[in-house]
Amino acid sequence: MSGGREWTDAQRAAIEARGGHLLVSAAAGSGKTAVLVERIIRLITEDGVDIDRLLVVTFTEAAAGEMRDRIMQALEERLVANPHNGRLLRQLMLLPKAHISTLHAFCLTVLRQHFFRLDLDPEFRVLDEHDAQLLRLDVLDEVLEAAYDRSFPHGPFSRLAMAYGGADGDGDLRELILALHDYARSLPDPVGWLGQCARAYRELGVDNFQGSPWERELAQMAQVRLGRAAALLRQALALAMSPGGVAGHATTLEADLERVERLQRLAGEGFAALAAAAHEIAFPQLARAKAGEGDPDVREQVRRLRDAAKKIVNELHNRWLVRPLSQQLAEVQSLAPMMDALVEQVLALDEAYAAAKRDRSAVDFADLEHLCLRLLKDPAAAAELRARFDEVL
Repeated sequence: MSGGREWTDAQRAAIEARGGHLLVSAAAGSGKTAVLVERIIRLITEDGVDIDRLLVVTFTEAAAGEMRDRIMQALEERLVANPHNGRLLRQLMLLPKAHISTLHAFCLTVLRQHFFRLDLDPEFRVLDEHDAQLLRLDVLDEVLEAAYDRSFPHGPFSRLAMAYGGADGDGDLRELILALHDYARSLPDPVGWLGQCARAYRELGVDNFQGSPWERELAQMAQVRLGRAAALLRQALALAMSPGGVAGHATTLEADLERVERLQRLAGEGFAALAAAAHEIAFPQLARAKAGEGDPDVREQVRRLRDAAKKIVNELHNRWLVRPLSQQLAEVQSLAPMMDALVEQVLALDEAYAAAKRDRSAVDFADLEHLCLRLLKDPAAAAELRARFDEVL
C-alpha cells in the first residue's frame, strides 16, 4: 500500500518485479500510470536508484509532464512523513534533470550529444511535421518529373503511372509512393524491406507459394472472414432455436455452421488446403416455414443473418477460390516490373529527401529514430548509454 492506496495482485507484481523485462498491458483508466509512478518511487526509496539513473519514455509531452508531476508529488508526500530524509531531498533536487520525455525528445538529446559519430551538423534542427511534408512533396515533384523524362511508352514506370495514377493525373500514384515511404521509414531497415517487397513479386510461383508470406496473409484473411461468417450463423442458429424460431431453419443452419467452421480450420492449415475444398462452399436454400410456424420477425432476422454470412463466404469464393491458384499467382507475378518501378521511385524519393534535409542541416522525426538506432549499433556509444541508466521504463 502507498499513500492509502491498495494495489491489486497484478499491480503489485508490476511494481515489485525485478531482474528482467516486464510488459504491462491494461485498459485505459486502469491505473497504469499510477503503477509506473509507484514502481519508480520504490526503485528510488527501496532499491537505492537515483531518479536521474532512470529513463522514462512517454508517448506525448503532456504525459511526460504529468509523469514528472506525479513523481514530485509522491516524493513530497514521503518527505512530509519523513522531513529529515536526505535521500528524498536529493531525488527532488535531481528530478528537474531526470530523463522523463517522449521517445523523440530522448533521441534528440542523444543525437545532440553524439552528432560527431553520425557526421551530423552540430547545429542541426528538427523540421516540424508541416515543413517536413512540404519539403517532401517538393522533392517528390522533382523525382517524378525525372522519372517521366526517363520513361518510355509501355515501360514499367509508364505502366505503373497508367495503372495507379488515377483519372485526373498522378495524384493516386503520389499518395501510394508517400504511403509506402512512410511505412518503410517506420521499420528498422526501410531499404531492406522495400527490396524484399520487390523480390516477393519476382520470386512468387506455385512451387514456393506454400509457406510464403503470400500464403500466410491469404490464409489469415480467409480465417478472419470465415470466422465472421461463422459468428453470424451462430446468432442465426440461436434465434432459430428460440421459441419464435423454425426447426427446419435450425437444421439447415447447423449444417451451414459445420461447413463454414470446417473451411475455417482448413484455412488454418494453409490457403492451399482451403482452395482444395472450395467446392464445399455452397449454401442450400433455407426451408420454407410451415403456415403459422415461428415468429415472422424472428424468421426475418434469421434470414438476414444467414444472408450476411453467405455474402462473406461467397465473396471469398468468387475473389480468391473460384480460379486456379496458378493463374492467380501468374497474374500477381506479372506485376513484378511495376513493383520494381514503384520501389525505385520510393527509394529515389528517400535519397533525394535525405539530400534536401542535409542541405538545410535538418532532420525530421523519423530521422531522430533511425539516427538514434544507428548510433546504438556503435558499441562505444551503446556502452556509454548503457552505463548511464539502470532501468528503462
